[in-house]
Amino acid sequence: MLKDESSLINGTAIYIMRRYLSSRRTIILAIVLLAFTLRGWAAIRMEVDDDEPEYMETAYDYAKKLRKGDFSAVIDYPDVREHPPLPRLLFSLTILPDDQAVDWTGALLPSRMISAVFGTLAVWLVAIVDPLAGGLMAVQTYMVKYTSQAYQEALPLFASLAALFTLLFSKTRRDRWFWISSAALGMTAAGKYTYFPIVVVILYVYIWEKKYPGRDLVWYFGLAGVTFLTLNPNLWHDPLRSFYESVSFHFNYAKGKQVREVGFPWYQPLIWLSRSKPRKWHPDVFFYNPTELISLDGLISLLALAAIPLLWREQRRVVIWIVSGMIFLLLWGTKWPQYILIVVPALCLAASAFLRRLLRFVWSRTGAKTKSRT
Repeated sequence: MLKDESSLINGTAIYIMRRYLSSRRTIILAIVLLAFTLRGWAAIRMEVDDDEPEYMETAYDYAKKLRKGDFSAVIDYPDVREHPPLPRLLFSLTILPDDQAVDWTGALLPSRMISAVFGTLAVWLVAIVDPLAGGLMAVQTYMVKYTSQAYQEALPLFASLAALFTLLFSKTRRDRWFWISSAALGMTAAGKYTYFPIVVVILYVYIWEKKYPGRDLVWYFGLAGVTFLTLNPNLWHDPLRSFYESVSFHFNYAKGKQVREVGFPWYQPLIWLSRSKPRKWHPDVFFYNPTELISLDGLISLLALAAIPLLWREQRRVVIWIVSGMIFLLLWGTKWPQYILIVVPALCLAASAFLRRLLRFVWSRTGAKTKSRT
């Protein structure tokens, strides 16, 4: 009798899991809710970070000038050479309705929530392609931290993923997904230049996977360029000079005093990826990560490394994404932790592939043992 009852309970549990948890949409929705919850919690709990005052002061100045209708002052704003102004223009929208605001502090949380929304959308895109990878990305601590602050990261991260994945969805040359991908690539560059290495993966997909005609690249990069210019008002009056100043600023900054004083080694991105430093910086926010050294982030990186031989045969684009992104990070002179976000989605996809293969192996062994016993 007890055996029959146990079988009934197990059968009911299996039915419930298959009925409600096997739905791909339900799983993706749960991942998106988890991602937004963690980012919202982080946005509320984290103290003001290093670059947020600078970005928010620019947003406050933008809001004042937009309120006066002084668009030329927005276009010629002098202190946006390092990164394009689009994310800070979005932050300024949280200040614009309040004509009594005397500074940016009251708009910090709403601006952080803008980042949290785009960070959640980035997780959603990855979850559509691979729900398990989306789940890993939802909890990766650097990803949560830097897409929950008033930083430049969340918008270009989302746009770069949209550029790649919509091209994957493309079925015929110059269909709607082709054009959406092109526009998203332009938005990526208009958000932050350091996310543009995704173009290496896009070219691989375009040429080797899609086998689209090379002449269509003119249309693709043409629309991307128009989108970049349209969303980057800092370039409107003198595009060539302003773009040159922006790019050269990065190279000069990498050789500057602040970077030299910090003294990060050339392999610092590997250290960021192997440890959950945000756990140390914000212990009350990242309560789900046990320690800095034994971390979800490090585990994701290790699993991704183990998956590379498998992916080279099955999903070569992910390997190219990881390798090209890591080469960029190792060669780029500035080693701030937020830069590693350009490879984290690829690492999550690789780690997911390894975990799925491992689970299939375990289930096949478990099933074989069960059959032999019966």
